[in-house]
Amino acid sequence: MSHRIRVRPIIGAVVVYAAWLVALSAARVNVTDPGGKVWDLRLRQVWRVASSGVRQHAPYAESLYAAALVSLVFTLPGAVWVVARAGDDRTAEIEREPERAEAAPADMPSSMAGAAWRLCASALVAGSVMVLAPRAMTNGFASGAHGWHIDRAMRWMSSGRPAWIADHQGGYPIDSVPLGVTAVTVALSALTGGRVPIAYLHTLLAVAIFLLPVLAFAWLARRDGWPPGVAATAAAFHLLIPGVDGSGGYRGIVTAGQVNDAAAAACVLFLLPLTANAPVSGSRARSIAAALCGGAAVWFSPSSVLLLAIVALAAPPRNRRATLLIVALVSLLCAPVWLPLLTSITLHPIVPPGYDSLANYAFELFSAVTPPLIVLAAFGIAIRRTGAGQLPVARVALIVVGISAAATAIRGMPYIEIPRLLPFARLLLLYLASIGLYVALRMTAHALGTPRAALDAAHLFIVIALAVIFAGPFDTVPPKAKSLYPPPTFAAAEVADLASALDAAARAAPRGSAVLIVDEGAERISMSAPVLREGLYFYSDPGWHWRKAAPLSFDNTGDPRWLAEVPRLLSSSALEARGIGAVVAARAAWPAGVHILPMLRHVHAGQVFDTFVVRNASRVVRWNGDIGAIDVRDGSVRARGVLLGGNILVRQNWHPRWRAVLNGRAAAIHETPEGFMRIAGTPGPVDLQLSFREWFAQ
Repeated sequence: MSHRIRVRPIIGAVVVYAAWLVALSAARVNVTDPGGKVWDLRLRQVWRVASSGVRQHAPYAESLYAAALVSLVFTLPGAVWVVARAGDDRTAEIEREPERAEAAPADMPSSMAGAAWRLCASALVAGSVMVLAPRAMTNGFASGAHGWHIDRAMRWMSSGRPAWIADHQGGYPIDSVPLGVTAVTVALSALTGGRVPIAYLHTLLAVAIFLLPVLAFAWLARRDGWPPGVAATAAAFHLLIPGVDGSGGYRGIVTAGQVNDAAAAACVLFLLPLTANAPVSGSRARSIAAALCGGAAVWFSPSSVLLLAIVALAAPPRNRRATLLIVALVSLLCAPVWLPLLTSITLHPIVPPGYDSLANYAFELFSAVTPPLIVLAAFGIAIRRTGAGQLPVARVALIVVGISAAATAIRGMPYIEIPRLLPFARLLLLYLASIGLYVALRMTAHALGTPRAALDAAHLFIVIALAVIFAGPFDTVPPKAKSLYPPPTFAAAEVADLASALDAAARAAPRGSAVLIVDEGAERISMSAPVLREGLYFYSDPGWHWRKAAPLSFDNTGDPRWLAEVPRLLSSSALEARGIGAVVAARAAWPAGVHILPMLRHVHAGQVFDTFVVRNASRVVRWNGDIGAIDVRDGSVRARGVLLGGNILVRQNWHPRWRAVLNGRAAAIHETPEGFMRIAGTPGPVDLQLSFREWFAQ
């Protein structure tokens, strides 16, 4: 049997690949920094291994980079070609199923009831926008990690490249955490020509991420065959139940700034309807949408690869292979995001934060969803397991919760950040709880012989009551259980008080020393310090410390017992080890007697924050001898003076991409036990220059 060789597709593929290779070799980006210097960056530089230090500490990095390069150069055009051909709707062999699943075992609601539910959901979304958008457009969110994301974006935009953040806990490589929201903010700023402030753009993005699950719930319910009331109820649960800091709810996104994980969870939620019912490979739009959802999830949080794999494995057998292929493809194409992160983890192989015990995980899960909704979600899972609905929501929810519980029971699992799965688990359980509530009301109405209109009225009344209880102006629940409360912004009085305290620290502290900020409470604003004023900062929250050796002495600032650790944090040895010249502290974070410590001198009293100067303070750069001017900036350190003998200590975090030049000659940099840098010197004049090279630099 002979086979005819089709020449035209081969010629077309050769032309496409040739054009692709030419475009890759010629592509470049020109960026002008504030100093007027033009940076000419070729696209191929992104794939170069950073330095010999990275090769030494991460031997497999070159192989990973090579695999990512091969996937980009050879896989992307072919993948686009396959997706385009797979979308041929004329293929007769593909037997399509209806896009919508069979309706749930209930009478479909009337058009008036559907309109009422859409009006209810629109009112909830409009109320959320009325609370959040004015603050986003006038000053921006200033609590939790929002300041950290804004600072990263501002420095990236001003320098034209991702680099080193010197003002954060002794320094932080900007590419060692997901670039997700930061990169999107920078892109939006570039599109607006820099006319819209970074703080506003980031806050608007945070508001959009908070509202994104509302659309996902609507699509899920429509594809799953449930009436509009289920989607509206799930949206109400998401908007009105604040959750905890790491849950991805209102408290997690708006107050704590958990934007990357929340955005990734929403993207994976959009992927669920795409992997069920009709074959993924049978529709061009479905294939492209699945790839975009998966790629966006990995972009915002590389840890979501685990969630993508769970969704793929839970898909129907005919869609499983296509979904797994899409997950693998987008993971490789997002390699510029996760490869630097993986390299940083390899440099410091620590166990990511997790839960202390199964009881602790259960407490976090119940706090994120609330016990009544957990009961309704369990009922919803039972309903789904009996066959109602078509999407594998219940199966995915059980797998995610089971993996989190298993990883918690097996302590010390490296590189698996279980808390990052909580936002996705929360969204699934809220959706299942809305199904459970609807079915419970339906069964009650059927048992009592109540007409359908009464069922819809009771259902709508419950949602409105939740809105009044959890977001209304009345003191119906404790403040911590409230949602849609006005978030702290840069115009808040406590933020202005922090700025005054930082100004006092800058005036009184020795030049070249760092400032320690001791803050407390769920709405910590200390991360906004670099946005308010330039400086070198350490924070009392160790969770944002990149180094494993230099974090502060306590682990959980949410535990009231951590106040007992503050005196040890303010000991002479701790302040000396980090080059602290001033301390800015919230009064609520100070135990009795700390204000009279002999090594501190009170120089400023504010409404919320006080400022203290450290007597005989050390500086970021120290050696035995005379030290003149010290200049520490993002990606550079400069110090001059006279060395009498010994080593030169630099209290910036060690990284293999740092380079040192001492008196015009290259010098070796060694890591200290605290995680900082040490350089051997010889007696005499000292002119020390350190520079940090970006991971994509040659």
